Amino acid sequence: MLLLQQLIGLLLINLAYGETPDSVSISTVNHTGPMIEGNQYELQCDVLNVAPVQNLTVKWYKGETLVNQTTFTDTIKTPVDKTATLMIRPDRSDDGVQYRCEAELNLGEEGPQPPPKVTSDPLSITVHYKPIINETKLPSTVSVFRKHPVVLVCKAEGNPEPTISWNLGTNNTVYSETLTITDSTPEDLSCIANNSVGTDTRHVKVSVKDGDCPVELNPQRVVVRYGGSVAADCKTFVQHHGMGWEASEGAVSMSRDNLITWKVSDLREWDIEPFCYINHDKQCSLYLPVTIYKTPDSVSISTVNHIGPMIEGNQYELQCDVLNVAPVQNLTVKWYKGETLVDQTTFTDTIKTPVNETVTLMIRPDRSDDGVQYRCEAELNLGEEGPQPPPKVTSKPLSITVHYKPIIIETKLPSTVSVFRGYTVVIVCKAEGNPEPTISWNLGTNNTVYNETLTITDSTPEDLSCIANNSVGNTTRHVKVSVKETPDSVSISTVNPTGPMIEGNQYELQCDVLNVAPVQNLTVKWYKGETLVDQTTFTDTIKTPVDKTATLMIRPDRSDDGVQYRCEAELNLGAEGPQPPPKVISDPLSITVHYKPIINETKLPSTVSVFRGYTVVIVCKAEGNPEPTISWNLGTNNTVYSETLTITDSTPEDLSCIANNSVGTDIRHVKVSVKDGDCPVELNPQRVVVRYGGSVAVNCSTNVPHDGMGWEASEGLVPMSSSVNLITWRVSNLTEWDTEPFCFINPKGGKQCASYLPVTIYKTPDSVSISTVNPIGPMIEGNQYELQCDVLNVAPVQNLTVKWYKGETLVNQTTFTDTIKTPVDKTATLMIRPDRSDDGVQYRCEAELNLGAEGPQPSPKDTSDSLSITVHYKPQINLCEGWSPKNGTPLVSYPNLNYIKGNPRPNISWRRKSSLLSASVPLNTNDSGKYELTASNELGHFTCSINILVEYPPKLNCSERYEVKEQTDWQPPCLADGLPKPDIVLYKNGKNLKLPFYLKWNDSGLYHLNATNKHGSVISYFTLNILYAPMIHASQDKFSVEEDSSITLECNSTGNPEPDVWWSFNNKNISTGRRYIVRATSTSAGVYTCSAKSNVGHKDKNFVVEIKGKPPNYIPYVVVALLVVLIILLCLYLWKRKKTSGSYDIQPEYEMFLLSNGGTS
Repeated sequence: MLLLQQLIGLLLINLAYGETPDSVSISTVNHTGPMIEGNQYELQCDVLNVAPVQNLTVKWYKGETLVNQTTFTDTIKTPVDKTATLMIRPDRSDDGVQYRCEAELNLGEEGPQPPPKVTSDPLSITVHYKPIINETKLPSTVSVFRKHPVVLVCKAEGNPEPTISWNLGTNNTVYSETLTITDSTPEDLSCIANNSVGTDTRHVKVSVKDGDCPVELNPQRVVVRYGGSVAADCKTFVQHHGMGWEASEGAVSMSRDNLITWKVSDLREWDIEPFCYINHDKQCSLYLPVTIYKTPDSVSISTVNHIGPMIEGNQYELQCDVLNVAPVQNLTVKWYKGETLVDQTTFTDTIKTPVNETVTLMIRPDRSDDGVQYRCEAELNLGEEGPQPPPKVTSKPLSITVHYKPIIIETKLPSTVSVFRGYTVVIVCKAEGNPEPTISWNLGTNNTVYNETLTITDSTPEDLSCIANNSVGNTTRHVKVSVKETPDSVSISTVNPTGPMIEGNQYELQCDVLNVAPVQNLTVKWYKGETLVDQTTFTDTIKTPVDKTATLMIRPDRSDDGVQYRCEAELNLGAEGPQPPPKVISDPLSITVHYKPIINETKLPSTVSVFRGYTVVIVCKAEGNPEPTISWNLGTNNTVYSETLTITDSTPEDLSCIANNSVGTDIRHVKVSVKDGDCPVELNPQRVVVRYGGSVAVNCSTNVPHDGMGWEASEGLVPMSSSVNLITWRVSNLTEWDTEPFCFINPKGGKQCASYLPVTIYKTPDSVSISTVNPIGPMIEGNQYELQCDVLNVAPVQNLTVKWYKGETLVNQTTFTDTIKTPVDKTATLMIRPDRSDDGVQYRCEAELNLGAEGPQPSPKDTSDSLSITVHYKPQINLCEGWSPKNGTPLVSYPNLNYIKGNPRPNISWRRKSSLLSASVPLNTNDSGKYELTASNELGHFTCSINILVEYPPKLNCSERYEVKEQTDWQPPCLADGLPKPDIVLYKNGKNLKLPFYLKWNDSGLYHLNATNKHGSVISYFTLNILYAPMIHASQDKFSVEEDSSITLECNSTGNPEPDVWWSFNNKNISTGRRYIVRATSTSAGVYTCSAKSNVGHKDKNFVVEIKGKPPNYIPYVVVALLVVLIILLCLYLWKRKKTSGSYDIQPEYEMFLLSNGGTS
């Protein structure tokens, strides 16, 4: 029974309190398809047939996260349909996210628990976003070792999936995620990731390394404190079979990673030599230079073989001891004198472990070094890799005491001292020395005074000496005493004129100095009051007293009236003379200056206002000497002699005040202005403009007699006063928008009147903002849109101008006619119809308060932030012209792609004969023809036709050998191909031959043909064989021979090909070959013909042979005669030889006898 009652209660509650929705659905508003990252979109939740709506809450979920909720205030109780919206701006992390909305009826404690809810199906969103290149996988700098290529990988995240390309320079693009680089790859590369949303570019710099091992160490050298920690990376960009670190501490096992790190937390091995190795083509390694350093335990300074004070000029040695430092080759010991570096020592020892070092410094101190502190500093300069600044340890300072002989200060004791007769002079002898010197004066024999000071008179000896002495030495300063005379009197007077001086005229003053010596030390000084105005010196060298006169020219003005001049005679006897120098002064001379009048313009304005029915008293005062007389000129024969003049509305418009004395006259012209009005007061300014909360001040003046005047105002009231003609209304903080101050006056004999002051209070806007009305996101070219400018809390609005700017150009402005004075909010709108040139343009609005001439200048203005607009427009190809690429160039390199404009960025496609082409495939020589280039985006497409002529380098198809007849104009028969058509040049032995080439018989040889166009050149070598007819060269062609002898006939023939040669005689062929031997007989005489013939031609040559009779034979007779002569000659020779053989006897008288044995004696 109890359960039944509970069920009935719940049913009644549901009937009384609510009905859940029939359905809840979620959708996008005015959008289908993928969303673009960063753009704003609207989601809509439709809740159908729900009650009561005031208890309804629509909750928005992004995944499982509550992001917003909407409630309703409608009091209707019956079921209704409700729509809630949610603005979202998705980013890349939202791609694939599911939104849902949930309608929940919160019916209170009495309602069902938990509250009933109905949830929509989820709405999955796709977000397109521009690519972002993964910079961790593609470093900005890549090292490549010579002969070791490196593969780079460019990956990017984007939706849609981006295309990856590499830009290697002009017209050199590679479409791939990977790029193999070598030492010849350009230094600057770019990876470009592109999709329909946008582009990301990653610039990469290629650094070519020299070295046999393709690894890099970072750092390339390490410096670490003894016992400190160290880490160094070893990386490579090449493929390898393993790399690692070898080291006595911190070795790293071989790994297939591209980066490994050597680490040691407590490095204590002085000689460690770690190296990184890699197994590439073969194993190689790279050593890491390691410097371990230790700062000194102590640094101390001392003197060598000396204690106590040093003597000026002697040499001393200082020593610096540096204990336990390493490495010593990086140690620099610096010597400082005070804060000045005076010397430094470095070391060349290569030992790495700690050592002790001693450095010395030779010094020769002088007096300026007394008390100086020396110190030495041990600094370890460990290079850029070491600690910065370099570690240093400094010794305690060593103070030195220097003893030096005295030097008397000559600037305090001149060598000559002057004393005026009847005066005394105190001279001082001071000396610098260490120890402190004693001072004495030598005034002559046995006359010594021990004191720093000495009083001299005109009876002091002429020659004195000051002596300064200490333990190091002494110094003497000689002084000569000179006795001088002062003037007897000094007087001043005027030259010629007496009495008052006239302003502007020139006058001469005279100063007489009597009985003074020496005159070359005399200076006459002129004073006007207490101001020195001139001085005179003299060059006379006379030493005895003389009289001297000096003059001064003056041109007094009115300010000099009553001024006193005086002159002063001063003897400047130098540093040795009395100080201060003796001087004698004249009595003062007072001058009287007469000057013309000058009227006081501040007391007499040039324009005077008088109100009708009222009188005004004006005053004319003038300054002059003698006292001027004052008169007023009111017109012809109308002169008033008085300082004051009462003017009315009948007084002439032009007046003159005349001030006159014996020197001259001054005139002040006054214009009388008659004012119409009931109140004889003037406000200055007549209107005011003041910032809200600012200060203001306005004068109210009158020229008429009155019983009182004042200001009435809600702020700044001024009580009535009868003793003034000018009162000021002043407020320091004006905050009343409707204030209406007025100045009132009670004229004598009249009634009270008032003049109101117009007051404009302004306030600049709290803010000025610009926005679009209704649409969000990109604008479409040619559509109309409305911009809105909101100006908040500005006054007065009737002075407001809202100006619209597109970039820096004013395009429109709006004014307002409202007369309200207090601050209001105002909105101005601007209709625009953007085109493609407006993409990225910035609009702004500016609120300017034009408050008139009395307002601030320039007018105050507040400007909104700029509103950048994005304009989407269909593609257009602005330059569509033919293209002549080199074969191997892809369509993506078409140079005019930059002239394709569109937003969103157009997709580019190529077609040929209606077939879609891949833009990355290289063109070949058969691909010339007509192509269609199409640029398309979501707003439309644009197509243009392009004639593409694929060009290619030259090609030559030459044979290795050609045979050509001589005397031919020859053109090489090679097939030369190329586009553009190549230029053909024929060469032989490096010489350029003009084509066609006229061939001669001797032009055979090796030739080469060069074909060149803008894409390259090609060379082909060939042999040219020149065919020519036989030629028989000139030779003897007539022969005369004796019978029974023989003769050889020579037929020297050439030809190409080699000719056949034969001989004929009497029309019969008798032999072949180039030679023919003729046997001379009675039948051999006649004409012999040599014939040379080839397939190119034929040549004959005739030889004439004549046969002579046989001559007598004299040869046997000649032979017999020669034999007889030879026999006779032989007999004579033998006889002579026999006659001269035998023995001879040599006598003293040099006679020679033949001995019996045939010898000589």
